Amino acid sequence: MAKRLGLLIGINQYQDTAFRPLQFAENDARALAQWLVNTRGGKWNPSDIQLLLGEQATSKLTESLITQLCLKVADQDDLVFIYFAGHAFLDETRTEGYLAFANTHFQQPATGLSLLSLFNSSLLRSRSAQIVFVVDCFQTGLSWNRRKTSLFDFKPLPGSMLLQTLHQTQGRLLYCSCRGNEYAPEVGEKNLGKLLYYMIVGLCGPATDAISGQITLQNLHAFLVSSLNEQHQPQVFGQEQRPIVLVGNEMLEQNRLNQSEKLLNQARQQVQMQNYPAALHTIENVLLMAPDCIDALILKAQILGTSGFFQDALPVANRVIQLDQANALGWSMRATLLANMGQLHEASAAIERSITLNPNNPEALAIRDAILSNLARNSIVEQDAKSGSAATSVDKQGGARSFLLGAFIQIFALCMGTFGASILILRPQLPIIIAFLLESAALAILCVNAARGTYLYGIKRFLITFTTSLLALGALGALYKFGYNWFINKVIAFPPLIVPVLFLGLWLVAAAVLPFMLAIGGFIGRITFRKKGP
Repeated sequence: MAKRLGLLIGINQYQDTAFRPLQFAENDARALAQWLVNTRGGKWNPSDIQLLLGEQATSKLTESLITQLCLKVADQDDLVFIYFAGHAFLDETRTEGYLAFANTHFQQPATGLSLLSLFNSSLLRSRSAQIVFVVDCFQTGLSWNRRKTSLFDFKPLPGSMLLQTLHQTQGRLLYCSCRGNEYAPEVGEKNLGKLLYYMIVGLCGPATDAISGQITLQNLHAFLVSSLNEQHQPQVFGQEQRPIVLVGNEMLEQNRLNQSEKLLNQARQQVQMQNYPAALHTIENVLLMAPDCIDALILKAQILGTSGFFQDALPVANRVIQLDQANALGWSMRATLLANMGQLHEASAAIERSITLNPNNPEALAIRDAILSNLARNSIVEQDAKSGSAATSVDKQGGARSFLLGAFIQIFALCMGTFGASILILRPQLPIIIAFLLESAALAILCVNAARGTYLYGIKRFLITFTTSLLALGALGALYKFGYNWFINKVIAFPPLIVPVLFLGLWLVAAAVLPFMLAIGGFIGRITFRKKGP
């Protein structure tokens, strides 16, 4: 079972007079330790708390205790909580941040404890799931004053190297607050430092989650920010998406995650049964418990996109990317949705990002081909528009090259649509939106090319459409004659396949009939509205 392990340090008196004597540091460490182990407080195991005060708190002993706690005692599910109340300073030569202990000399930084070295040697190497290092200190030294950008800026203490490391690492937080600097008096309430006093106030109730009954560091931080002035407001360095539970039963969090996973599996089953409204309702329940669950967000975007609600699905796909920039499926979904909304250039950029992240994904490659086909078709339309409406120009465009290009586009669209209509039969686990995009894009190309080609170029283009319609009918007949038994066996083995099979048949019928009817309309329009050349 996960443990909460604590080391609390407070130092009032220093051998070096460069460090002003403090009034509340030792009281703060002692009071926090008492609250954490109290049965009416944090209920931490007393044997898991270590308290180090005054002259006992030397740099060597502290480093030894932190190393042992992080590398030998803490396990992979544990929380390590370290609290330091005292002085901190910068090496005037190297501007590296140090914690000052009872035996530290300001002019000899090595007698202190380097924050960067401590993190690199112990905290970052620990197996523990989460480590919180609270530094509640006086800012000491001219070098710190010169480097800080605001009165109580803490960035000089960790320095740029440690800040960059914390930004790239999950589960390691440096939590800093200022008791003051050489120009500010020490501030306290009820014989405690101001930060620690309000921490205990928050832990006693205001920071408690109303639903779970837990107290997390995130909720406590929100309370402190709203309660403290600029000097004592904590600054957080590092990142952790999971709640850091200081008080409360962690099993509640695990139960919540388990329940979310069960509901997510239920939603997937509902999607396989084509029951999209029920699946969407189930996913909303998952997101109520876990708003940043990427799997639930992906499934929600897929359902909305498949149902044609592209405008509603796009923010969900964007949220997936916001939570995980390296999520190839999120970028692929964004590309699909943008393509369906007609934003082809943005869709092309998104699908290229997806392929960069996962170069061997056949679905992403198919989506890219469909987007490029649409871009090519739009480019042809734009070029035709720029060429003018003169009959001589049209006649030139209707030559052998144009005829071959029109034939290629029709045959390519027919193959792409047939592939899209049959892909769910071959691979039922694929997202439905991939098949939907391929089918709709291909049918649009067939229809537009048939109507436009016949209207502009006459009977030759009509023959192309007539030929592709015959091919579609021939494919339907061949599938019925040679593949009927295979389809029946597949459907019997996996009943949900009946929907993709019917869609394949309907798509071939649509590919045979709709372009042919539009080609007839285009030919009639040509005879009626266009003037014949000399």
